[in-house]
Amino acid sequence: MELSTELFRRHLPSTMGIAASSSSTQSAADSRTPSHLSCCIRRSKDDTPMVGASVTGGWPLHVVATHKLDWDRVDPTLVALDVGRSDGSSSARSAVSYVLACGSGSTIRVYRLPRPTTSSCGEAPSLDVEPVNELMIGTNSSSIQLHSISFFGQPHASYICCYVGVEGTDRSVSSHIRILDCTSPESTTVKELMLTETTADGPAGLMVVTRSHIIAAEGSELKSWNKSRDCLLDGCFTPASVSALTADEEFVYVAYDDTAYSKIDDAEHPTSSIIVLHLGSMEVVARIAPHEELLGIIRVTCLLKPSCRWRDSGRGRSSSRAPAGPLFAAGDASELLRVFEGDAVKAAVIQMSIEDGEIKTTSMAPTADRVLSLNYGPFDNGPLISVGAGSVACSWSCGRTLRKLHRRLISDGSAGGVQTRLKMDPADHLMWSVSSDGLVQLWASEGGGLVVVVRSFSPDIMLTETGKYVDFGDIQVHEILKDAVEKNILPGTGVSPQEFWSYLEKLLAEFSDENAALLAHRDELQAAIDEWYRDGCKEDQEKFLKRIGYLVEPPSTKTTISTRNVDPEMSLLAGPQLVVPVDNARYALNAANARWGSLFDAAYGFDVVPGRPRPGGYDPSRGLAVLEFAFKQLDSILPLVGAKWSELASIWVDSRGQLVASTTKRKSTGLKSPSAFIGYRGNASKGDLLFVHNGLHILTKIHRNSPVGKQNSMGLADVVLEAALTAIMDCEDSVAAVDAEDKAKVYSNWAGLMRGNLETTFKKGGKSVTRRLNSDMNFRKAGGEGILTLTGRVVALVRNVGIHMKTDAVLYRGGEAFEGLVDALVTAAAGLLDLRQLGGNSRTGSLYIVKPKMHGPDEVAYACRVFDRVEEMLGLGPKTIKIGVMDEERRTSANLQSCIHVARERVVFINTGFLDRTGDEIHTCMHSQSPVAPKGAIKKAGWIQAYEKLNVIEGLSAGMGMRAQIGKGMWAEPDSMKAMLEQKLGHPLAGASTAWVPSPTAATLHALHYHMVDVSAIQKTISTDPTVVETLRHELLQPPFDGSVGSLPKSEVQRELDNNSQGILGYVVRWVDLGVGCSKVPDINNVGLMEDRATLRISSQHIANWLLHGIVTEAQVKETLTRMSAVVDNQNKGDPQYTAMKGTGTAFQAAMDLVFEGAKSPNGYTEEILTRARRAVKAEQNKQSRL
Repeated sequence: MELSTELFRRHLPSTMGIAASSSSTQSAADSRTPSHLSCCIRRSKDDTPMVGASVTGGWPLHVVATHKLDWDRVDPTLVALDVGRSDGSSSARSAVSYVLACGSGSTIRVYRLPRPTTSSCGEAPSLDVEPVNELMIGTNSSSIQLHSISFFGQPHASYICCYVGVEGTDRSVSSHIRILDCTSPESTTVKELMLTETTADGPAGLMVVTRSHIIAAEGSELKSWNKSRDCLLDGCFTPASVSALTADEEFVYVAYDDTAYSKIDDAEHPTSSIIVLHLGSMEVVARIAPHEELLGIIRVTCLLKPSCRWRDSGRGRSSSRAPAGPLFAAGDASELLRVFEGDAVKAAVIQMSIEDGEIKTTSMAPTADRVLSLNYGPFDNGPLISVGAGSVACSWSCGRTLRKLHRRLISDGSAGGVQTRLKMDPADHLMWSVSSDGLVQLWASEGGGLVVVVRSFSPDIMLTETGKYVDFGDIQVHEILKDAVEKNILPGTGVSPQEFWSYLEKLLAEFSDENAALLAHRDELQAAIDEWYRDGCKEDQEKFLKRIGYLVEPPSTKTTISTRNVDPEMSLLAGPQLVVPVDNARYALNAANARWGSLFDAAYGFDVVPGRPRPGGYDPSRGLAVLEFAFKQLDSILPLVGAKWSELASIWVDSRGQLVASTTKRKSTGLKSPSAFIGYRGNASKGDLLFVHNGLHILTKIHRNSPVGKQNSMGLADVVLEAALTAIMDCEDSVAAVDAEDKAKVYSNWAGLMRGNLETTFKKGGKSVTRRLNSDMNFRKAGGEGILTLTGRVVALVRNVGIHMKTDAVLYRGGEAFEGLVDALVTAAAGLLDLRQLGGNSRTGSLYIVKPKMHGPDEVAYACRVFDRVEEMLGLGPKTIKIGVMDEERRTSANLQSCIHVARERVVFINTGFLDRTGDEIHTCMHSQSPVAPKGAIKKAGWIQAYEKLNVIEGLSAGMGMRAQIGKGMWAEPDSMKAMLEQKLGHPLAGASTAWVPSPTAATLHALHYHMVDVSAIQKTISTDPTVVETLRHELLQPPFDGSVGSLPKSEVQRELDNNSQGILGYVVRWVDLGVGCSKVPDINNVGLMEDRATLRISSQHIANWLLHGIVTEAQVKETLTRMSAVVDNQNKGDPQYTAMKGTGTAFQAAMDLVFEGAKSPNGYTEEILTRARRAVKAEQNKQSRL
């Protein structure tokens, strides 16, 4: 984190400031000037780095060749390095070679390194390194200490300039510059300059070499030698000790020790100052500007003036007397900087600009690594590269603000204390690195015509088995995900890519450890419960669960939710809810458009009406039966006075916009509740009438000349119901998103929904069909005055994954990142598109995120804190993100009141989910002394009845009644609509304001239930008596044991095993082989069931439980799975994409693992095994496609 002016304002009184020691008084104008410590670390709102062809968001360099030098006879402490071109031309690229000089002690070795020309698809090739010479700087190696070396005499690297310390017999040390002919076998010294004498413990000398000058400094001495005039000049100033030095062809830049006064603590502080001298005269031409003292660092240790052309709004042009452009420095962090940045900060990198004789700091970036050297290039626009102890290199963007792009170890790191020096060759955009362990590496851009590399030092590229990754600080993002986010999501959000990836890095840094701790706590609690069961359950269960922290004390005050800005579909209205895999654009669009559904289509094609339509077009007899069904619904929902809808001869509006109707017997009639009619459009022969009942709209479509309209006296062609009010776009259980490619599709589709432009094209009936989001509908209001607009789409929620999930689409700390954190930021960023009024989802400015698989209030509170941080990062108002709490884990059910309490300002949704909840129930009691009952009996057990009732009561107790959704689970048989129509009425009768349905058709039919039942009235009749609640909570904790299972007939046990095994295989094979996370899977009786990971969890946990308790054997399970694989193969034989298992293969093995590893899988979750298998299949498919 960079320090900012705002941060200082929070810590300091308004009267405090920082002043230089040379200026103890200030004018009023001066006092308004920001102090250096705040200025140099202040952050511009425009953090965009310089744009260049070679650098985009990082530094695309790669190792293209390596060599290991022989250091047998050389001190392995590398202190000097230079690389020069062996000719002066850059035109004949393939002919270019380089000369490398490495020095240590009193020895310099010179090597020739030809430019590699061959390509490789494996490891970086070895450099063809040719030793040229070994130079001895002096005759007595023990008295010589080499400080630095540089080639001198470019464009031909023929001379080496050495800065050495020579120890005399009296222990005094003199500093010398020696110019050696690197081609001479006798180590011929061409020129020697004596600079100064000092003590043996004096500071090491500094030297910088340009084409025409050698500049050296030691202590407070600074001298310049002009090659053409062969003269030595002293600097015209007397600073304290020089700490850093650099130069270009016109100027020398000097950092020296200084002090500065700070009003923060009313004390002097050691720091550095910087001056610029003209090389010809050694006169000072620029200084640190007033109030720009470098109080953030103790001492400048590195100074760099880029020699490449600087691309920054035309700056960088300098005259012979006026230096200009950028200047970089680095040094150890001061105590003042650590006060605000923490003790982890070791150093800081500073970016400065030189204008009109003044050096001004533009940005300072703290870093946890000490900086030993600064480098710039090898491109015109950088990057800036710092190298620290242990060969840790960081690249930095150099726009208006310094920003760290990448941090990486650039040597092999096999030996401790390895140091690395870098040398740039901007002519060919190459970089050399030489480490003190002898490793020489050549780095180049990928598009530079050199070899394709495997090892990378790039913030752009890191190659792994799963593809290329882009580095952003401590995270690496797969290039596919990066492209999806930057191209499909961020445009229109107001968030730049640089900002977004910085936010993700911070989010992972702030919450990953807590996420891991919560998962560890789950394991600890389960281990304690396992031990309690093994020990015979001697302690009372509820006392035990409270003692270990599984059960928490309910809130001391009554919980009342205070969620604000909730759309009426989530609060005031009751109606169906769809859940669809958002990776499938067609399904997502179908769900989004399911706000309105044709009752005729729902009844015509399904078993709601007896019989089936004849093939070959419209079946008139079927149509009459559907009309009868539709008229019956209208009579129930919108009754007429003294008539039935089927008796109408006409119904339309009069000249005043009022509804008028008459029967075939010419009897006038109308609605028993006239206010139910609210609008119309069209005309009497072809138009629509709009009604409302229980808050839901009904559209009667009149079209007398249509096939259906001709079959009835009033010309009714269809009844369109307002069906699904909301839809959960699922990133979790119904998708098979295992890598960056899958996640990119998930996120892009969600962004398309939020932007309002998602569309997909597919084949239907041999024709190409393009599906888009429905538009809104306009009606003339009843009475004829004004326009009524109704939305054409549902309100969409997005379900993120649980906290136990990880993804390789983003890497953090070298491993897979927690996927839930990635989901939170990406889906919220996509939600900005709607909040910017681009998509039309929420009309109240809210974003709805459903969080699954949460265990207890601690995890709910964690999710809320994550949302707090995401809102802060994205600039959203507090509590913009609303949370849906899935009540599908035992610890959440047992503490639901507390879960709602910690989310009371965000919660808009709770629901029950039988399958996941049963899976967790079985896993929790896995090590009990009795097995669980058969699945059919579990559904009737007391705990699940208590679970369903308690969810509604706890929600109503917290004030969620018609202020937030209280939901029920999925109807799993999408073809059995008659049964659904008969049974799912129980959900609104139980007080639930929504319930899940598997299809738009099911949503249309389920909408009838909300016309039959006034949910608001039902909720008012439900008792929230604390005594009832306590009884239900006690029943909730009674596991579904059945000690009699062991005495069941073998045939019944086998039938249960067959059923579970067939269901597991039928789902797993499509998940693993085809990447289908939710589909209609035929059960053992060939009844199609909607399956997702929740159904898989319960089936695999059930077999694992019976296996552990000896109800079934391992051999029996394996035989059953093998036999059932043939059944599943036969059920899918008509699918051209299906590959038969035949009792073997990756998918079959995954099914085996789910069962045999089920007892030890954390909480019985299936994702880890499924993901591993799916990745293996995709890897093999990718391999085959490449072949």
